[in-house]
Order: sequence, then structure tokens, then C-alpha cells
Amino acid sequence: FRNRKKMEMKVKILDADSRSPQIARTLDQLEVPVPKLVWFIRHGEAEHNSQGDWGIRDPSLTQNGRKQARALKHDALVRGALAGSGSGKFTQTLIVTSPLRRALQTAQSMAEGIAGSFGTMVNCRMVAHPDLQETSDSPCDTGHPPTLLESEFPEFDFSCVKDGWWDKSRPGNEQRLERVYRFSEWLASRPEKRIICIAHADVFRGL
Repeated sequence: FRNRKKMEMKVKILDADSRSPQIARTLDQLEVPVPKLVWFIRHGEAEHNSQGDWGIRDPSLTQNGRKQARALKHDALVRGALAGSGSGKFTQTLIVTSPLRRALQTAQSMAEGIAGSFGTMVNCRMVAHPDLQETSDSPCDTGHPPTLLESEFPEFDFSCVKDGWWDKSRPGNEQRLERVYRFSEWLASRPEKRIICIAHADVFRGL
């Protein structure tokens, strides 16, 4: 405590004289821990939600679902994360979504809403991650091959998505909590300090 008190006093004294620029440069070089902010957003209303039909394979958003996603521009936290996204390590934002179509379309519409409000495109990376997929093996939670998704959603990075990613019987893919834990580890390893995750209700219950 005494050493800390002396150090604080020394900094204050030096900061008051002509050597303050040197202190500023020194402080800039320090590795200051910055908290990681993560937003979890459930996808908008999809066709199987509105029709009550879980037999639709990988359904798209309804018009109402797209409207819900675009309305995220009114959320101050989301708007601040996306509209202020830059290239610095403290300001860069990542959007990561489930590879199911309704989650990808939610990210698309959210970005469109922000761009429409600010007159500029959202400048951040968008990545699809298979461990954010919904938990059941129903047709509505059964996705499509990455080659098809890449042609439909060219703005997304599908490098994490492999053929058959939706198959819940694959080794390492059977347990929801195993997928959630694996995703949490991936999330912690990311360099971005602001991350928006778009996925599904049952996935979020496991986080």
C-alpha cells in the first residue's frame, strides 16, 4: 500500500510538469485489460413460428421477422456497437450467428436497419458458427451445406461451417452443452471486445 501511495504521488507530480507527455506515452504502452461485451439476440419470427409447422426445413424469416430485426436499430446498445464499429482493438465489433437461415437473415436485416439509419454500411465481420445451431433434429432445425449458404449469404464467413454441420448424431455434436461449452471457449479466444451473437432460445438457455 505504501509503495502504491508513493507511485500515485509520483505520477501526479510528474504529470503536473513538463514531463507529462513522456508519462502519457508510457501509459499508452501498458497492457490495460478491457472487458469483452457480448450481446445475445434471438432470431426474428420465422415461417415455422408463424405457421406452427416444425416440418419446414431451415425456414426463412417472415416479413414481420425482418421488421423485428431491423427494429434493433432503436436499441441503444446494439446501435452503439454497430454504428461505432471501427478497426481499433477496443472498438471492433464481431457478429456471429447460427448457420440456420433465420439467424443469418436476422443479422442481415439488423445490419440493414443500422445502415439505413446512419447512411453507411455496418463495418464489421460477420461469421457463422455451427455450435450456435438450434438443439433439435426437427426439419426446422436442419440446415444446408455451406456451399449453398455461401452463395445465398456472401457477406458471411462460413469457414467454421463444415458439410453435415446440422447432424446432431455426429461425434462431438450430440450434446447441446458440449456445443455450448465449445462455443464459449471460441468466444473467449476472439480478439474483438464487442460481439453480437444471434442464435436460438434453447442455445441461450445452455449458456
